Amino acid sequence: MRRDPAKYTEPLATVWPAVTEAMYLLADVSGAQDILWEMLERGPLQLLPLYAADVPRMRELMRKYADRPMDMADAALLRAPSARASAKSSR
Repeated sequence: MRRDPAKYTEPLATVWPAVTEAMYLLADVSGAQDILWEMLERGPLQLLPLYAADVPRMRELMRKYADRPMDMADAALLRAPSARASAKSSR
């Protein structure tokens, strides 16, 4: 089922490692990568920044959940919002 990215009303956010994984998984689905590119270029999909300071926590998450399917994209998705929220609350 193909959805029009323009129909999303809530802002969506992700990180580059998750986009990379999604592009790989969508490689064999006709037009799917283009839809993802459009969502990144025009919205509603926004990229959350990741910094070198996020790496230790991402690594810690991957170690903590080593018995589960936790890869870098998953750890980055967990880290990015919590890092931004704590930065906002300390202002």
